[in-house]
Amino acid sequence: MADILGLVAGLLVLATFNARDFLMLRVLASASNLAFILYGTLLSLWPVAGLHAILLPINLWHLRRLLRDRKRMTGTLPPLPPLEDRAHLRRRDARHPLRTPAHQ
Repeated sequence: MADILGLVAGLLVLATFNARDFLMLRVLASASNLAFILYGTLLSLWPVAGLHAILLPINLWHLRRLLRDRKRMTGTLPPLPPLEDRAHLRRRDARHPLRTPAHQ
């Protein structure tokens, strides 16, 4: 059972290298993370299970962001507020002088 799960997890990783877009890449990567977490847990391979337990939320966060951006592009989510309303971007630009309007 564990050998089959490890093979499936490895095939899912291989499939991520053939993904044609980032959405499919994140879906496949998340599935491989789940498979490797189960595989590592079944065989008490804690470094394997731990690594993929760390990678899974990262992949899910990126997947959520991709889906949100796609909804925003199709108009099912409201657009971002105007740039003037995004003070957090101005703070970031202040740390990077090359990005400020004075240097454009």
